[in-house]
Amino acid sequence: GDAGTTGDAGTTGDAGTTSSPDTGIALLYWVGDADVVVGKSYTGTESIDAIDYFSDDDLCLLTYPVAGVPLDDCDQCDWAFEIAGDTGGWSDGGVACDYIMNVLGFSDPAKVGASWVFAYGYTADYYGAPALMYYYYASSAWYATTYSTTTYDESTGAFTYNWYYGGVYFYWDDLR
Repeated sequence: GDAGTTGDAGTTGDAGTTSSPDTGIALLYWVGDADVVVGKSYTGTESIDAIDYFSDDDLCLLTYPVAGVPLDDCDQCDWAFEIAGDTGGWSDGGVACDYIMNVLGFSDPAKVGASWVFAYGYTADYYGAPALMYYYYASSAWYATTYSTTTYDESTGAFTYNWYYGGVYFYWDDLR
């Protein structure tokens, strides 16, 4: 004998765990690019990008068109627009998109972006760095987004941003 053991002290070889965690964290980013004609127009796309915290794999990418009209109520902005979203569609992700967007309160993925109205602005010098400004309707005030990167080329009107918005915890079994 083996004194009643299986040769591996009765374990599965990995202390009873699977090769990936039972739970995950999806990091959410709002990512956009637009052509800006200051004082006239804002046209482009915005995406909600959900990335697996542990592997950096894309879990979901939802992209929708946006367009805006100029605003003049942001004193700290170089320019600002009221932006309207339009119906988007899944670009990647399958069931991960369905689950993550449902957790965020989007019950009909095909309508994400539809009838959304929000306001973005831009400042080249927010404490020494360019910033995406966001208007919070609940507090009736403009705020610089945190954890974001923003670029704007005055000569071409090209505007981009990548804004970390937060995380969503989930169980992997819910995505399978």
